[in-house]
Amino acid sequence: MRFSGSLLFALATGKDTSDSTDDTVCTMHPGIFRHPRNHALAVASILSEKGRRADYIPSVPEKSKSEARFTIFVNSVASFPGFRTTDDIAYHLFLHHGGLDDLQRVVRDAIGSKDGCILAQTMREMMPTSLNEKIEEVILSVLVIEKPKRSDQVTIQLVELALTLVQVDDKGEDCEDEEGRRRHVFDGQQRMRTKVTVPEQMTVMRIQVLEALPRYMAVNARELAHSTPCTTVEVFKSLFASRDFQRRDLDPRFDFGSAEW
Repeated sequence: MRFSGSLLFALATGKDTSDSTDDTVCTMHPGIFRHPRNHALAVASILSEKGRRADYIPSVPEKSKSEARFTIFVNSVASFPGFRTTDDIAYHLFLHHGGLDDLQRVVRDAIGSKDGCILAQTMREMMPTSLNEKIEEVILSVLVIEKPKRSDQVTIQLVELALTLVQVDDKGEDCEDEEGRRRHVFDGQQRMRTKVTVPEQMTVMRIQVLEALPRYMAVNARELAHSTPCTTVEVFKSLFASRDFQRRDLDPRFDFGSAEW
């Protein structure tokens, strides 16, 4: 069994009131950090730069497979003086039956609220469709930038779920014939396929919540603008979406802020 990397999906919720939301006019200047209305853009830029410095870019496959790079990125975000950790919770989960339904239910019940339903469904959709080995360990992560419509306070939420996955042969589907007997039915090409399953296991889901500190941003606006390349929220979401999710047709509801960004 080996660690096969982290799969990450980036979301943005709320309303982006930044002055520069268009890639073509995204120019970093002190006002991005000085004015709280711009802090969604500021946070997206900081997170993107932290990823670059850690050499952790989920959209680039060869830069998303290292557990060390992922850990460096997470630690650098948590230790950035312009962010303050407001919550850091570890949920110990027991998947009694295994399978995607059990995974979704356990994650949803642990988090609770509407966010729990959305994050649980997102985790389910993030499940890889194939593995390089029969048994692998992966980290499913969701990174959320949130800015409420009626507030300038920006928060970051990082959800990490460690899982052991198993790839098994899928020879077809069981069904009943006209006489009620169980039969195994193959697809039209009569070929064996594989599928990824979630076995019964104990695991840990960690949720960290950080908030951007407007005063720190304002006081250090000039220095931050000089050291941080401008990255819009949309570009941030592209950078921090593992390659699988750029090819896969995910339900648009999972990016539950997409209508506002």
